[in-house]
Amino acid sequence: MSIGGVSAGGNIALILAHLARDAAIPLCMVAVGTPTVDDLSRYENAQGSPYKSMQEMEFAPTLNWARLKWFDNLKWSSLSNAPELRKKQMEDVKWFADLMTAPSFKNLGKTVIYTAGCDPLRDEGEAYGRKLVEAGNEVTMKRFEGVPHPFMHMDAGMFGTISIMNALHANKTFQPFLKPGNTSRCWQKRSEMP
Repeated sequence: MSIGGVSAGGNIALILAHLARDAAIPLCMVAVGTPTVDDLSRYENAQGSPYKSMQEMEFAPTLNWARLKWFDNLKWSSLSNAPELRKKQMEDVKWFADLMTAPSFKNLGKTVIYTAGCDPLRDEGEAYGRKLVEAGNEVTMKRFEGVPHPFMHMDAGMFGTISIMNALHANKTFQPFLKPGNTSRCWQKRSEMP
């Protein structure tokens, strides 16, 4: 079984990967695009985020700080207003709000992470990928430069990106990869891969 998602769906897929590991449910792959990772409720504004892309893309046209904050508030408004129940709900979600604080990053399945160059979530998705690599997991990461957060849904206007993604999925000529101990992005011809 493989799981995946884009944006908030990517966040859910990454959380499920941890839960599946803990429940001894094997996953073949986790594939996410432009995932949300950080808990924005901790910051008053984009400048409070530790991720540079959040500040750089604070006013991005398709997904910006104001829209992210709106989604974040919506997420937290789904919890109960009753203090005791809300406290219990918050305890239950713990690290779900900030994936970088997950209890363990060991023994997670193969993970593919696509990020967008013009996305406020770019750096947090890539930081999460590096954390997986540091824990010894197999990770493929690819940043699509010059594209906004929803690029994976922009089929008609982004034929080149679609071609690249199709080539990646088909494992044709080039294979991006990250391995433990090597946190820089690499592109190698298949014939040159170790």
